[in-house]
Amino acid sequence: MLFLNRSITVFSYPITASEINDMLAEIVAGMQRKIPRSPKIKSLGIKLPSIFDLNYEFPKKSSSFRYDIEDMLVFANTQKINVIIAIDEVQKHSEALRDYVAAYQQWKMQKLPVATLMAGLPSAINDMLNDDVLTFFKRANQVHISALNAQDILINYQQVFGDRIDFRLINDMAEHTFNYAFLFQLIGFNIWLMNKEKYIQDDIDTAIEVSKSRLFKEVYEPMINDLSKNDQLVIKSSVAAIEDHMIVYARLKELAGMTDNSISTYRIRLINAEMFSVAGHGLLKYKQPYFREFLEKYYMN
Repeated sequence: MLFLNRSITVFSYPITASEINDMLAEIVAGMQRKIPRSPKIKSLGIKLPSIFDLNYEFPKKSSSFRYDIEDMLVFANTQKINVIIAIDEVQKHSEALRDYVAAYQQWKMQKLPVATLMAGLPSAINDMLNDDVLTFFKRANQVHISALNAQDILINYQQVFGDRIDFRLINDMAEHTFNYAFLFQLIGFNIWLMNKEKYIQDDIDTAIEVSKSRLFKEVYEPMINDLSKNDQLVIKSSVAAIEDHMIVYARLKELAGMTDNSISTYRIRLINAEMFSVAGHGLLKYKQPYFREFLEKYYMN
């Protein structure tokens, strides 16, 4: 539970391996660095000084990451500090992450001042939400983040680049983001890297193409590789099932060579994976920007 009128301390950690102990040790160490006069804990293989006299006494518990962080959060509560733990690159089928979620549920039940932000591929997030054992996140209030506001993107680009880019080109940049957060970041960053006094159309076009290449490499390739063979079969078949920029569901079923039940199952799976979205009766479309271009140029060959 987070409280108003409190300072907020954020800890951000990418998960690049299946082991969670390293991440949890970093959380403990980070909390000690950022929370003023935070009690020192001796655990997780970290050798730290004994607890100073802060008129705060830890309860007698076995040493584990759950209890160590719990004690840190109890102390943060006495200092009126909210703690947000941000975990990036969430992995599928991670026992370590399941351990973290189980501990987090206990912290929330104790009304400790902590929140968790997680990011990763849609399939990894769905895997966590649909875990048969850990139902906490499934039952929790879920906030679905919408696309960026087109006007906000335009204003932001104008504020950053000012007179160095004509409004027509600024508008072109904004339109090519398709209100997609990562593209907004990539296009702006690649323009900024050029560091020019004045930008022309060729500069904008180059930045857009470089941004798309990075989007394909860092987002779409992992998304595709994470799919099952049948999921990939449906994705490949979808390109040939396009009519007037829409995927015709009946045609998709025919090209994939699947029964009604089978194609319905994979339709739902790919919608949950943020690749398809419903476009009308019997119609689907790609949810991600430039996804058809990615499939045709890099995946179908």
